[in-house]
Amino acid sequence: EQHWASWLLATALHRKQDSDPEEVAQLCRDAIAWQQRHEQDRSRQVYLLATSLRRLGQPESAKRAARDYLMAPEDDADPRVLKLLLEIADG
Repeated sequence: EQHWASWLLATALHRKQDSDPEEVAQLCRDAIAWQQRHEQDRSRQVYLLATSLRRLGQPESAKRAARDYLMAPEDDADPRVLKLLLEIADG
């Protein structure tokens, strides 16, 4: 149940050209769930999920993920990440 490792693996795999975006997306979902369970900001995890969904050719799913987060962002979310999520949501 320790999904912090999922986040670390997702960020590492995302940087690799030959990584499987579906695997990265699932790791991001696990990391998002962990962040929520521990009441931590999940904006970066949602951003990486949205970019992974775009790589998978799922732009609408990417927009939905960004929009869903932006409807109720955590108070301590990084404004730069919020801006990037807004760009995806408006896509």
